[in-house]
Amino acid sequence: MAGQLTWTVEHLQRTPESTVDETRWAYTLAITNYADEDASLFRSALTLALDGVYLSPELEDTQLRIPRGGTLRLPHTAVFARERFSDAGVGSAGGSPQFKGSYVYWPFLGRYASRRAIILNIDFIPR
Repeated sequence: MAGQLTWTVEHLQRTPESTVDETRWAYTLAITNYADEDASLFRSALTLALDGVYLSPELEDTQLRIPRGGTLRLPHTAVFARERFSDAGVGSAGGSPQFKGSYVYWPFLGRYASRRAIILNIDFIPR
């Protein structure tokens, strides 16, 4: 069974509610299923980083279904509040790069209809 899941970030924008101490990035995560079978995502672990400081992952059990040939769109707003990052201390999430600026790491686990495993690693720098 050929195919895979691919992803893109759509409509990325810094929201008007952003301040000097808190930056909000609104976007839609689009996941497209090019496989010959349906896909289901059942776990995600969203991690935000700012200037090399990583927050603990926000684990979530999900029930997301992407039919073969279909696209799932997940609207989301990532909030980078400087206070949360100054309290977290310097660290690294899964060997992710350390650099200046905002960073989003959002992996998903799941299965195709045939029970093949899905590991979908999504990471990007909002700009």
